Amino acid sequence: MTKENNELDALLDDKKAANEEERGADKWDPSEGDTIKGYLMKTGWFDQGPYAPSLWLLIKTDDGDDVRVYCKTVLYGQVLEEMPAIGSGVVIRYEGRVQGKNNKYHSFTFVLVPDKDGNVKTDPAYWNEHGIYRGVKKQQPQQAQQASVEETGFF
Repeated sequence: MTKENNELDALLDDKKAANEEERGADKWDPSEGDTIKGYLMKTGWFDQGPYAPSLWLLIKTDDGDDVRVYCKTVLYGQVLEEMPAIGSGVVIRYEGRVQGKNNKYHSFTFVLVPDKDGNVKTDPAYWNEHGIYRGVKKQQPQQAQQASVEETGFF
């Protein structure tokens, strides 16, 4: 084996370890009213076979646990509206299944948590490159909903 192969093997081993760590993250399986709060660490796509891939978020909770949140349609849309930067404080509440005009759907509320200076971290360039998958048009970030720092206990 050459030095170049050893370096490539090391890169592959590092990637494998990172993937295994992500797969080890707990899946958030909320009941109505459940809330998760933490920091957005990573995003990715989950292949659902014949259906469109689903966005997932890796959240590090304030307890230090890594939790993977799979975004149903409503949550996916809210994430794209807010365009959070990696490292942002986020809060997600599952509102339950609600009756829409034609069918029931899973409802969520997604909020970016402001930092110590009262600013929310957004990254439109990241989401325009990585987050637009289901044919959603690229958009400018809207004013983020803001929870007070005191309510969340993040900072």
